[in-house]
Amino acid sequence: PEINDGQSPYDEYFGKGDYIDEGKNYIDINNSDAAEAVVCLVDSRNNNVIRNVYLVAATTFKMNHIPDGSYYLKVYYGIRWSRDKTLLDGKIKGGFVTDVDFVKINTGKNAFVMKQKKAGNSTRFSSYDIFLNPYDNNSVKISPEEFFK
Repeated sequence: PEINDGQSPYDEYFGKGDYIDEGKNYIDINNSDAAEAVVCLVDSRNNNVIRNVYLVAATTFKMNHIPDGSYYLKVYYGIRWSRDKTLLDGKIKGGFVTDVDFVKINTGKNAFVMKQKKAGNSTRFSSYDIFLNPYDNNSVKISPEEFFK
């Protein structure tokens, strides 16, 4: 395959992922069978992408070791990944060949709030389950330019 499940195809563009080694916060991302996806975890405070991950259709990926903060997701859906595909006048290398869509989800008051704290011998942390579907009416369509911002 040109790309494997769980790879970060846009590290060169967004930078290496932001991880907390002892961090227990996570999001389980369940992708539908309708499309492949690249999911970006975005810091709500400054709109910086801290993670980007490719998901095969009909798979689940655990995005873990997430730092405390407030986040939303930007999702690039499509079919058939090609490393030769370019976007934004050649600035971005790698993308989907067909059925392309860009959305953002869980913005504003629906953001994922991640908070981890020790309480005695135990650690409390945040976890979420998200189900991706390119036909979800609760997502907000965005442009490729906004996705790669």
